[in-house]
Parts: sequence; structure tokens; C-alpha cells
Amino acid sequence: MGDPFTSIGIHVQDVISGFIGGVGRVLMPPYISAWNALATILLGAMTAAYLTDFSASLLAVVLRTDPDKLSRGAVGFIVGMTAMTICQGIIGAVNKMRFGGRKNAP
Repeated sequence: MGDPFTSIGIHVQDVISGFIGGVGRVLMPPYISAWNALATILLGAMTAAYLTDFSASLLAVVLRTDPDKLSRGAVGFIVGMTAMTICQGIIGAVNKMRFGGRKNAP
């Protein structure tokens, strides 16, 4: 029996890779609250679940190689970590606009 999530376009390997990428990003400074960390990790996992195939195809074109020769785990990890960095940057910019860059902003 195959992976039950494949029918909705999710590969468990990609979710795990994105999850690990999200954990890696959360452990890097600046440190964030537990709720933001959880949201960041889940966002990384889901982003990797849906964007790993696209990212592998795009990377294969740039590198002029076959997408099947790329490691799905590595691509999913990079997608997850990149999504976290972008998400945290957007949250930081919104907080800066909303709270004027105060240190005690949520």
C-alpha cells in the first residue's frame, strides 16, 4: 500500500525535510516565542510538502541536470529553511511597522 498523502500531493519525505529545516531555522538567532517557533516549523513542513517538486525542477534547469538526480530531502530542507527565513522577515517587517520597532512588541 502506498503513501496515503500522495493522493493530495504531499510526500512524507518532503514534510520531514521541511520540518527539519524549520527546526534548524528556529534554533538560529534571533530566537522567537514558542508559538512563533511552532508556526514557523509547521510552515516549513507544509511549504516543503508543496514546493519541493517545483523547486527541484527549477533547480535542475538552473544546474542543467535531471531532476531525478537531485536529492528530494536536500531540496525539501532548503525549501523549508528558506520559507522560514522569508516568513520571519515578513513578520519582523509587519511588527516594525505596527509597533515602531519597540523591543517589547509581541
